[in-house]
Amino acid sequence: MLEIAPAARALLAALGLDRYEALFDLEGGERHSQNRPWRLLHRVPLGDGAHGWLKRYRFPRPSIRFGLFASPLKREWRNLRWLAARSLPAADPLAFGERRSGPALRDTLLLTREVPGAHDLRTLCAGGRPADARGLIDALAGATAAMHRAGFCHRSLRWQDVLARRDEDGWRVFFLDCPLGGPRRGPWLRAGIARDLAHLDRDAPGRFTRTERLRFLRSWLGPRWGARRGWLRRVHPLAERFRRRRDRAAQRAVRTPSRG
Repeated sequence: MLEIAPAARALLAALGLDRYEALFDLEGGERHSQNRPWRLLHRVPLGDGAHGWLKRYRFPRPSIRFGLFASPLKREWRNLRWLAARSLPAADPLAFGERRSGPALRDTLLLTREVPGAHDLRTLCAGGRPADARGLIDALAGATAAMHRAGFCHRSLRWQDVLARRDEDGWRVFFLDCPLGGPRRGPWLRAGIARDLAHLDRDAPGRFTRTERLRFLRSWLGPRWGARRGWLRRVHPLAERFRRRRDRAAQRAVRTPSRG
């Protein structure tokens, strides 16, 4: 089974990639492991110098779990389509597919269009503060606020899940990797928003000043600045927890001997 976004049908048909098998077997120039050997990420050519990112999950054995529940790639496909339908800044979803043995899931794929010239926040800030840091903060706050106003929470908004590109008129921000989130309401939306803000703040100390971090919150809140104390009480403990979790994971990685 292969679903193709209407705007991408002609492109994939011209490339001979409008069948599941052809798209799943496509090899790219760059191959990235996603921590598990059955999860691969390829940068693939889409003609005329354009590229896409192809996620492929080939399970060691057919997965009954995802016979009962939607797979992460299916949830991400649905969420990216939801964001695109509302003109919210996110990776452009081109195609999604899966192959089953009865109800069990054998393998699945997701193809998104590469954002030319964009880098994730972790890469942009690897060497310290990026150029025009205030402009980046305002662009990130504006895009995040627009997503949250629409009733969508990402729930895992780490720096590697945010792309940014500096154009002539300033920074532009795009979200990606959102299988855990989705449209929410009421307390579930507020809890998801707090997680998003805490994940964004997790890696900010040492790269952005406290004043700049408050600038992000002010831009995100806009006219609701009077509610800042309530959000700070919710977000700060979560951000600290995420920092401790990150540090423990880094310590485990150092202690674990490399293989090979």
